[in-house]
Amino acid sequence: PVAKRVIQSEAGSGAEGRELVRAFPAAPSAMPQDIADGDLVVYTCMPLEHNGVFSADASPFVHKLLSYLGLARIAFRVRPAAHRGNPSPPKGKFPFARLPTGELVGDSQCIIDELERRRPAGERLDAWLTAEQRALSHVVRRTLEESMYWTSMIDRRWHNRDNFFNITMPMYFEGFIPRWLQSLVGWIIRRSVVQAYTGQGMARHSQAERIAFAREDIAAVEALFPSTGPFFHGSLPSSIDAVLHGFVKGLRLQGVTYKCEETSAEIELERNCPMLLAHAAHMDLLLEGKLREAVGR
Repeated sequence: PVAKRVIQSEAGSGAEGRELVRAFPAAPSAMPQDIADGDLVVYTCMPLEHNGVFSADASPFVHKLLSYLGLARIAFRVRPAAHRGNPSPPKGKFPFARLPTGELVGDSQCIIDELERRRPAGERLDAWLTAEQRALSHVVRRTLEESMYWTSMIDRRWHNRDNFFNITMPMYFEGFIPRWLQSLVGWIIRRSVVQAYTGQGMARHSQAERIAFAREDIAAVEALFPSTGPFFHGSLPSSIDAVLHGFVKGLRLQGVTYKCEETSAEIELERNCPMLLAHAAHMDLLLEGKLREAVGR
């Protein structure tokens, strides 16, 4: 029988913004025919592309994970949310992964940490970082994932009613939810997202305050950029580069898709964050072709 599940895209502080409703059949006992038992399989939402800006996934957390796998040169397969027969997410949200040994792991950072733990010490992407560099990476990651994600991405895509029904809903739902159902399904999902946003606390601030918070977050990350590049910590990549790629891509996509205020994080990024833009361009040169191939775009 077909069972409806609410699939959640991860957000910070253990809260979860509900972003997609899917109707899936129960997961089969065997892997899909084109996936071998020893493959690393990443379960994703959907790629997005608009006005020349490509993101491997609607969720910056999924894009982050795929970027990490590209930087670490780890082979993987992608299964989008709409693929029938996907297993249930172990933490009720995307992304999640089936490891080569068969275990399901949820949450982008937990997946990265587990993959790093399983690699030989000398091959770990973050093996060369100092304690200070690890601490800085942690602060930057949490700023983007626990603060800016809410006040920019959840706020602009989901909390803003006009944005959601006129842009987000058609962009996310087209092709897998019938048009005659989109408004009803969208209303249900958006209500859950707004409730989560309010419970998290950021939505209780005024719009001007939320816009300022997001702008200050991206400006702070730019100010903390410790090197001349091409990566965040210098000449070698680390996992924080994947985080930056996911969230800067998300902001740039919003900047060409939605109407943004002059004081927004999107405008701040384009006008006053040359290090982050140069970093994004370098990451695109390294990874965009691989990510397009992985997600079928």
